[in-house]
Amino acid sequence: MQALSHPFHSLALALTQAEQQRDAAQAQVLQARQAFETAQQQALQLDAYRDEYQRRWSGQAGQPRDAGTLWCYQSFLERLHQAIAQQQQALGTLTSRLEVLARSLQAHELRAAAIRKLIERRQQALRQAEARRDQKRSDEQAARMAWSARLGGPEALVG
Repeated sequence: MQALSHPFHSLALALTQAEQQRDAAQAQVLQARQAFETAQQQALQLDAYRDEYQRRWSGQAGQPRDAGTLWCYQSFLERLHQAIAQQQQALGTLTSRLEVLARSLQAHELRAAAIRKLIERRQQALRQAEARRDQKRSDEQAARMAWSARLGGPEALVG
């Protein structure tokens, strides 16, 4: 004998899966946001360090510098500019990834909401069908009682 299944079992499973996928997508978005914020903070730190480095160099204006010192300053400043450019590129990549993950999260949220709404509609339809059956039974019982009352009088209702 085959076991009876709940009418919403497959939808409940689909909803559970959709919610798990949504939760995983939320976790990915959170991780991507954290990575973006970390990279953004690093970019700000690099900018601040470069600005401070340039201020210190400018603050030493008028002091004699040899060509080697000037070369080291320019070389280091160039490496800072490269690091800042790389960090900006990383921020761009992280921004794109965050946008993709956010769209994926939105799609998972919509899917879970759609399944939930479908379940609600089917439950409502079942409740309405049950209410119609109850009303029909009630109408039929009232009609039988009225018919019995017409045929046999009040004593027919007792039986």
